[in-house]
Amino acid sequence: MDAVAVSRIEATAKALGLSAEAAGTLVQHDHDLVTAYAADAQKAWTEQVKTWETELTTDTEVGGAAFKANIEFATRALEKYGTKEFREELQRSGYGNHPGLVRCFVKIGKAMAEDALHVGAPGQGVPIEKTFFDHPTSQGLK
Repeated sequence: MDAVAVSRIEATAKALGLSAEAAGTLVQHDHDLVTAYAADAQKAWTEQVKTWETELTTDTEVGGAAFKANIEFATRALEKYGTKEFREELQRSGYGNHPGLVRCFVKIGKAMAEDALHVGAPGQGVPIEKTFFDHPTSQGLK
């Protein structure tokens, strides 16, 4: 503890009329409570991050068979728009596994992707004249 914390404890112990031994016992008690709380909070957070990981892999939007490709989209977007410090903080904190955040970066990554032209095989589908002249009054025209 720093000097300020020690002086505050001393002042409180003196105001309560506690002996040095009683004050030490109280400080140890409080320390044990805070340590247990911090350990419980860390355990709960670790479990939350693991739950997010599981949710991501089974998510209907980004998980399943397309999971790897979607993570690549998200990574590309994060590398382009996120700073190094931001990416490190997402990794350190566990928020890099948050399903909402990952979905957002997947959408950004997909929006950044190159457009693709999908062409059907020749001779399939509706003839072009039926597509352009599909009004009933145009059916007799040649």
